[in-house]
Amino acid sequence: PGDEIVVAEASHEAMLAAWRLAAEVSGARLRLWRVDPATGEAPLETLESLIGPKTQVVALTQVSNILGGVVDVQEATALAKAFGAEVVVDGVAFVPHQAPSVAEWGVDWYVYSCYKVYGPHL
Repeated sequence: PGDEIVVAEASHEAMLAAWRLAAEVSGARLRLWRVDPATGEAPLETLESLIGPKTQVVALTQVSNILGGVVDVQEATALAKAFGAEVVVDGVAFVPHQAPSVAEWGVDWYVYSCYKVYGPHL
């Protein structure tokens, strides 16, 4: 209790549902990084306003499968790390187009479905 999880509103439902459940089970407060309806983007300034000393995890989707917006993962990670939060990135819509630079970005977890990059359906 007292911990916070920040999740990008434009994430895939599988990502949102998992973090909703984690918050419910742990007693953490779930905070949504909302999309600006005028631009269809989630501004980094908005993310920055959501992260604080109680933030334990920032979970974001690199490329929204809903709106197509692309998050600057390196900058978002830097904002989270400034408060000691861990970063989880869903790269499923990014990886088929470009190799991720996970070490350079400094994320803690970078996840995607292998079948999106021509792997088997498991």
